[in-house]
Amino acid sequence: MSRPASTRTLIRFLPWLAPALVVAALGADTNGNGPTKLLRSPTVSATHVAFAYANNIWVSERNGGLARRLTSFQGQTTSPRFSPDGRLIAFSGEYAGNTDVYVVPVEGGDPKRLTWHPGADLVQGWMPDGKAIMFASGRATWAPSGLGLSLRPHQTAPPRTPEETPGDTTTR
Repeated sequence: MSRPASTRTLIRFLPWLAPALVVAALGADTNGNGPTKLLRSPTVSATHVAFAYANNIWVSERNGGLARRLTSFQGQTTSPRFSPDGRLIAFSGEYAGNTDVYVVPVEGGDPKRLTWHPGADLVQGWMPDGKAIMFASGRATWAPSGLGLSLRPHQTAPPRTPEETPGDTTTR
């Protein structure tokens, strides 16, 4: 009597399937204490480490410990960068269909939106004096890549209209 085709296929692949299942079972961490994967864009200050994970910005003590989430909005957050004094983190966030520059204290709190340009604004870092955030943007540039560097003071008040307010210092 002949076996069905599905049974013959299973028997033929069983020697390969069994070791793969054993390796997967040994590698699985059922307690949630295994290494976290896909942490992106790490940035380090004198006392903290910040990184992007699962579309949010997380921060942890530099000497170890549990990470805590700083952002929790729907949307993507990327490119965290510590201010020179380590008290603030600038990042790019896509919360309303557009990527803009935000800043949040290391202790947590509501992120403060700094740009309202219709193009993507991608955080690159801080000026050494900590008074402005440098970001790549397509605004007012003649660069072949279409991206120029712009600066935005982090103490500015939000604009009264959705259009970009005057005061950007754009390098060309």
